[in-house]
Amino acid sequence: MGRKVFISVLGAGLYEECKYISEDFESEKVRFIQEATLYQIGADHWSEDAVAIILLTAKAKKENWNRNITERINFKKEIVPYEGLESRLEKMKLPFIPVALPIPDGSNEGEMWNIFEILYDQLQEGDELYFDQTHAFRYLPMLVLVLCNYSKFLKKTTVKHISYGNYEARDITLNKAPIVNLLQLSSLQDWTYAAANYLENGNVDRLVSLCNTTLAPILFDAKGLNKNASALSKYVKYLNAIVDERRMCRGINIVESTNVKSLKNIACNLKETVIKPFRPVLEQINQSLDLFDVNTNPRNGFEAAKWCFQNGLYQQAATVLHENVVTSICFLNQLEWKVEKDRALINIVFQITVFKIPEEKWKLPKGYENDINNCKNKIIQLLQNKMIITLSDDFVRLSELRNDFNHSGMRNNPLKADGIKDRLLLFLQTIPEKFSQDFIKPCSSEVSKPILINYSNHPSTNWGEAQLAAGAEYGEIVDIPFPQVESNGDEEYITDLAERCCAEICLFFKEHLATERTVHVMGEPTLVFEIVIRLKQEGITCLASTTTREAVEENGIKTSKFSFNRFRRY
Repeated sequence: MGRKVFISVLGAGLYEECKYISEDFESEKVRFIQEATLYQIGADHWSEDAVAIILLTAKAKKENWNRNITERINFKKEIVPYEGLESRLEKMKLPFIPVALPIPDGSNEGEMWNIFEILYDQLQEGDELYFDQTHAFRYLPMLVLVLCNYSKFLKKTTVKHISYGNYEARDITLNKAPIVNLLQLSSLQDWTYAAANYLENGNVDRLVSLCNTTLAPILFDAKGLNKNASALSKYVKYLNAIVDERRMCRGINIVESTNVKSLKNIACNLKETVIKPFRPVLEQINQSLDLFDVNTNPRNGFEAAKWCFQNGLYQQAATVLHENVVTSICFLNQLEWKVEKDRALINIVFQITVFKIPEEKWKLPKGYENDINNCKNKIIQLLQNKMIITLSDDFVRLSELRNDFNHSGMRNNPLKADGIKDRLLLFLQTIPEKFSQDFIKPCSSEVSKPILINYSNHPSTNWGEAQLAAGAEYGEIVDIPFPQVESNGDEEYITDLAERCCAEICLFFKEHLATERTVHVMGEPTLVFEIVIRLKQEGITCLASTTTREAVEENGIKTSKFSFNRFRRY
């Protein structure tokens, strides 16, 4: 672990005494913000190898640093008792000795870079940095942010604290001034850079690292109850899983899209991020997944192959595209797309089609040894399939390209690198287009329409004519079962369950481009209450159904019959 390093600039002005405060801290009355900040960050408990670097010009050293300073002339031309910062820091009895570091005035570009180099040279590998920017030059806050990123990259430093003592904003009556936390500016840079790394290069490693270094401590301190931090952590977890599926060519996961669905559910709940300005960046990440269906759909494989190509994963792109053609053919012909023998059957049919292999030379796939006649009948049927006939030449050439990748070009007549890229791009542009859009629907291609979700345990198939007619006025009726609710669950359990339910409902409306959104909510009352509150905040109309109870007696037995009256808004 690196050293703890405090860095502050000492100005030349005459500073008045006040108390400095933050959310959970209040200093003694001090002249110098450095004293207050060192106490705030707990420097009095740091180890002996820690460092406090005070940057000071020649004038600042003369006016505010030297321990022999005993008095100064104030703005009223009065002589007042005054003690230099060097002496004040000695009285703090810190475990380490503060260092006064001379710097130029910073009056021109050359001196600015000189200050940068002086400060950078003080840092060591893995240092934890604590910045006070109260008495900095006008450009120094920017210089500090640049230095932060520069040293993070070259010396693997971490920034733990950036603050500003705002004396001008003090409460004059109480003589208390706020210490403003500026660390989120540096954090926003880190998160934005990490997100850009994903959007531009498909690399999610930096986002995962930030979750471990930034969110994990927050969740630990809050015992996991910080919902925003928890949601963002889960979001990055699912994004990492999605990227790994593509890197590792996990075709089943890609097509089934479970992690995409989970991420989109989390995104609906992620109202606020730990760093507020980061929200628009997250929206860009969400948009990068718009073309992926949250349901099992071969189209997801084609989109994943395109994503791999766009992010330089060319071998993965070829593999995913090749296997996804087989998957799609299986879907179109009611074959088991996750069963190896059926997938092998498709590959054999393509070979037979292209190379005109006679029946007596057909090599049947493993698994059909005891069902040869059925296997041959399937082959004969598939040989008439228009999609196989259309794709056969492309599929065989794609197989050759994939093999060239897998054998690292160690074969006769290997393809050139630029030739592979151009050919693969052509396949990605043409092959997906040859599949019927009636089968592989883009998520955004559905016709916009009003939708009524029946969120209850009474399916609309059991509704009477009157209720069906009334429901149809709100749009197409879609049944989503109301969840089972544990009787011993507390209020927090209900709140979490309500958030998940609302995320599922909002995601359904979004995926189906509902022009008017209505939900019929009937179920366990405390959960209904929480769901309705949240849905109404999203502008979604919520309905309850009202009924009339009639007592009916047959053969001396009384029963109750309920007849629908109307829908009523919550």
